[in-house]
Amino acid sequence: MATAECKLAKRLNRDGKGEVIVRLTINRTSRPSFRSGVFVRPDFFKPVRETGKGEVWDITIPHRSKFNPLDVAEAMKAKQDLDEYISRLIAICNNLELQGRKELLTRDFIIKTYEKTKDFTIKQISETPLDSIQNMVPTECDEDDDFRSKSFFEQAEYYLDNSKLSEGRKRVYRVVFRALSRFQGYVRAMNVHRRNFELNIDTLDRLTLEEFFRYLENESDLQKKHKTLFKQLVAATPPEIITGHLVREISPRGSNVIVDKKKCLKAYFNWLLEKGYTKNNPFVGIKIGSQRFGTPYYITIDERKTIANADLQKFWPDFVKQEKEEALQNGTEFKILPLSTCLTQRDIFVFQCLIGCRVGDLMKLKPENIVLGVLNYIPRKTIEDKPFVVKVPLLPEALELIDKYKGKDAKGRLFPFIAPQNYNEAIKQIMKMCGITRLVTVRDSLTGGEKQVRICDVASSHMARRTFVGNLYKQVKDPNLIASMSGHAEGSQAFNRYREVDMDIKQEIIKGLE
Repeated sequence: MATAECKLAKRLNRDGKGEVIVRLTINRTSRPSFRSGVFVRPDFFKPVRETGKGEVWDITIPHRSKFNPLDVAEAMKAKQDLDEYISRLIAICNNLELQGRKELLTRDFIIKTYEKTKDFTIKQISETPLDSIQNMVPTECDEDDDFRSKSFFEQAEYYLDNSKLSEGRKRVYRVVFRALSRFQGYVRAMNVHRRNFELNIDTLDRLTLEEFFRYLENESDLQKKHKTLFKQLVAATPPEIITGHLVREISPRGSNVIVDKKKCLKAYFNWLLEKGYTKNNPFVGIKIGSQRFGTPYYITIDERKTIANADLQKFWPDFVKQEKEEALQNGTEFKILPLSTCLTQRDIFVFQCLIGCRVGDLMKLKPENIVLGVLNYIPRKTIEDKPFVVKVPLLPEALELIDKYKGKDAKGRLFPFIAPQNYNEAIKQIMKMCGITRLVTVRDSLTGGEKQVRICDVASSHMARRTFVGNLYKQVKDPNLIASMSGHAEGSQAFNRYREVDMDIKQEIIKGLE
């Protein structure tokens, strides 16, 4: 059964209202977006409830005593129109699914069906048999013509809606397409001879791509130079490629980030060529390059135990004082997470160090994932492509932590998690409190060179994953066995980045020559 979620377009009309964008979830790989034609003030569009997947947003009816009666009436009308629009879309999808015509569940076909059934009630749409619905809508949809009639960014979203990419990877692609949108607007604004410049899959050439990649490298500096223009460029982002909150300040990009964005765009054009949507390949002659990573850094087993056994409450007063002094000295905002949060997140971090899973998988774990003292889960990153069950035997320390937080999460998970970004900040605070501040050598993402930083300053949830892999590899030295417990796919090239063949291992191996 199809479900719907709503978001508000960032670009407002002259009345200060934004259009509500409806995204249907038909199945795991099909999530088309639709412009509802319903406009509402941003302060009347708010989160109405929380689910396991995040906040659910909808039009809220303002209280009559606090707002102009006309505004209240408009909000009520917008709410009614939106609810009916969503109900009609879902009725169309459910009807086609019941009639065994899932191949027709495309964005364009649903829109055509909606337009031709406007005079029908929702009940009629839901109950109309297949032979009648065939009289209301075309029985075939020329996919090629429909695709070509879309704008560049609608085509991009169609690709994402019909791909097998994970939701996380789709977000990365949308970052690329939003950058392309800003690039298009920037070119129009800065070159009087290119006022009509428009991206097109058939005319995009190598020179334009190279210009875009140079733009990506310099976009952060360009935004500082043209602040007003970039506010307009961000506001003009096509709603088709908006997910979540639009970035207001563009960060400098290093070579690894640029390479990843090149790969995304090239994969998109490979798909276009494979589908026959275009014969144009602008990547001919363009070098993608390769990403480079520094030596992995992680905490030792002794450091993990230090964190697990530390009396954070004792360290707290001195830590707060130190942070205030540093903020005052650096002219930055004093901001730390509460002690109660740090205590809980410390336990979660220690647990993650003992199982080595990705943070996205960690935050989904429930008691039913534990079978006879063994953690069982399917990594989300590989669930669509090559799903396999990861099994990790749990140490007594891990089982004790699970028992400690049993029944304390409102969503029934193993632990009361917070947002991933806050979790990362908590890890930094905890390590700093525990005095784990040794210097590590990391790769500078902007310059490509090396620099030394405190390990607490670069700590994150991913360090727990590296800690699991790195410390195990020192003892077992069997990458396949460790990868089977860390959730890496067989033959994963990324696996080598999580371990370090250090001097202890080299010395032990060389003894074999004696």
